Amino acid sequence: MTRKSYTIVLHPDPRRFNAERKKLTIFKPHDLQSIINVAQPNGGQLLPNEPVLEFRRRNQKQMVDLLRCLGIDPSRPDAWEKGFYLLANYHHGVGHLTWRIPRTNRNAVKWTNAADRTLLMEVATLKTTGLSEQQAIKRIVSDPQRENSFHIVNKIAVVLIPRCKMRK
Repeated sequence: MTRKSYTIVLHPDPRRFNAERKKLTIFKPHDLQSIINVAQPNGGQLLPNEPVLEFRRRNQKQMVDLLRCLGIDPSRPDAWEKGFYLLANYHHGVGHLTWRIPRTNRNAVKWTNAADRTLLMEVATLKTTGLSEQQAIKRIVSDPQRENSFHIVNKIAVVLIPRCKMRK
């Protein structure tokens, strides 16, 4: 038997998220020999910093291409910040929002609106006799004739009596 997922992704939409993520370019590694050839014009002397500068130029071109793949205009002042956020979102889950549904016991007896109305009516009736809410609930819980009316009398005692104490 497979277990259902109890987590719902609220943001981003998983279908749109995966489609956007697939649009991103995967770049091939730079070829060292081609970098050296650019740094050594006409087969002459190797310029000292030129291989590093060429490597940085190629990286810069790839990063600008990546910003465009993300739908960001590289000329915007916040382009790098937005690009960093989107990459962090796509690859590390930054900004994702989920909601975890609490597990419930399917076999547990359910409290119904009808039982709620019956309890409120019983409490109201007992309050007319001069009892407080707390005393009325205690009397309902201790009455064996009313036990079948609510099916979960013990839960009433545990849940409702402390709430009554807090109201005073």
